[in-house]
Amino acid sequence: MAGGQVRDVGAKPLSSGEGRTDTQKKGKPYLTPALSLPHTGPERERDQMAGFVLPFVPSWAEPVWHLFVIRHPQRDALQKHLAAAGIGTLIHYPVPPHRSGAYAGGQSGKRKAESRNGALPIAEELANTVLSLPMGPHLTLEQAAAVVRAAKQFGK
Repeated sequence: MAGGQVRDVGAKPLSSGEGRTDTQKKGKPYLTPALSLPHTGPERERDQMAGFVLPFVPSWAEPVWHLFVIRHPQRDALQKHLAAAGIGTLIHYPVPPHRSGAYAGGQSGKRKAESRNGALPIAEELANTVLSLPMGPHLTLEQAAAVVRAAKQFGK
């Protein structure tokens, strides 16, 4: 992270066999409890995160989180707050697709007009507000809860 250091919060990869179920041992598909972290552990915290736009999870779904992308209108300040707490985050798509280099060359007419600022306001809003929080099988429930607590402390 530019301009700052991020300390280790104790995350570790799963050891072989950790979190596996009897279903997996029988050769059937499985989900470890750790892989569904935001859906199970901090789920009760989701309702308390006012000001954040959280990922939508349909009632029938059991997501396997490899990214937990939230939105917040003060994303950059939130990212600095989390870094100060030792929590690393990422902005996966900081440039809207229509303003990226992939669309820069050889444009004329309507396409050139669509690549300017303000042409696709939803894509631009997402590029300015999304933040990927660390969630996944490399975190314990306690570590995931610490991420949620630190995010909730922002702006208090």
